[in-house]
Amino acid sequence: MKLSTIGSVLRGVVPIVPTPFHADGTLDLPGLRRVVDYLVGAGVHGLAVLGVASEVYALTDAERLQVAETAVAQAGGRLPVVAGCSHASGQAAATTARELAAAGADVLMVMPPHFVKPSPPALLEYYALVAGAVDVPLMIQDNPGWTGVEIPVDLYGKLARVDGIEYAKVEVPHPPTKMRAVPDGLTLLGGLAGNWLLEELAAGSQGTMPASLMPQIYVRVWDLWQAGDHAGARALFHRYHPAIRVSAQQSVGFAMVKHLLWRLGVLESPTVRNPLAQLSAADEADLDAVVEELDLV
Repeated sequence: MKLSTIGSVLRGVVPIVPTPFHADGTLDLPGLRRVVDYLVGAGVHGLAVLGVASEVYALTDAERLQVAETAVAQAGGRLPVVAGCSHASGQAAATTARELAAAGADVLMVMPPHFVKPSPPALLEYYALVAGAVDVPLMIQDNPGWTGVEIPVDLYGKLARVDGIEYAKVEVPHPPTKMRAVPDGLTLLGGLAGNWLLEELAAGSQGTMPASLMPQIYVRVWDLWQAGDHAGARALFHRYHPAIRVSAQQSVGFAMVKHLLWRLGVLESPTVRNPLAQLSAADEADLDAVVEELDLV
């Protein structure tokens, strides 16, 4: 299912799907299917696998393909599926992109290479190589917090003129400011756990790509905003923001999301892979106190 065949652009709430592992650290594909069904049932507008919050850096190339194939099959055409295909070179990213497109991904999300920090011309070439390798839309992921590479504002305009590049996920220190500054031509979405969702929507963002935490709340906030009830959207967002705040801690946030999904019975294990550490009892207590207060479990 390509986006062109469903007659719409990617917009709305598109959570990053965590990659489930068994307690021994092996890939849990039945758990992934349950997560997909849980998110579909929450009313989200799309799914994204193989993102940073999916622990993509901890997966082998073969596992990446398994995750994409499983998520696409389980989504079954109900929602578009975004798949991350970032790599250390344009050629390697293009190869991964072809594999994930063949697996059925509707959009491919690509971070800049960061092992060797690229110049702006090299970064443009990197994205052009990936875009030229596939016939599905590309999403550039501007996330300097993880890559150490921020995509310059003026480069957005050049990227928008590359055939196939249609989206940008803006995850910079001040997302609304950059969203207002970049030239037209790309559909912009936010990330960073949805911390600045309200401001991003006011700046013209067409959606958010948070972790798979309380998806039903993100959807309600989105629906209220789209209906013009900005005050209602703000009130609901601020009511549940403590859950975003506590789970957005970079060192433990991914494990916290898995812990909540485990408590909800979606995952059989909240295991994360090295180099992440399993959640400590103290961190579990911090999260549990917030989600129980908010009736999220």
